[in-house]
Amino acid sequence: MGIGQRKGKSLLFDVGSYFAHNEMELGHWRCEFSSVFRSQAYTRAYLRNYPEAEPVGAQITPHLSEGLI
Repeated sequence: MGIGQRKGKSLLFDVGSYFAHNEMELGHWRCEFSSVFRSQAYTRAYLRNYPEAEPVGAQITPHLSEGLI
């Protein structure tokens, strides 16, 4: 929590949030607890809406290309 210098308004940061490539989300889908998201149809639909981030094709998400989820 803090006070913005320009307007004097309160600022609150959520420590549970972060900015990352979408591959970060996809990595969690490999876990046992994420069995709902292991479907290839779900993965294809996700990638249609959120294209692979740069560097494209760098095998950041090998579990997608190898069909592990």
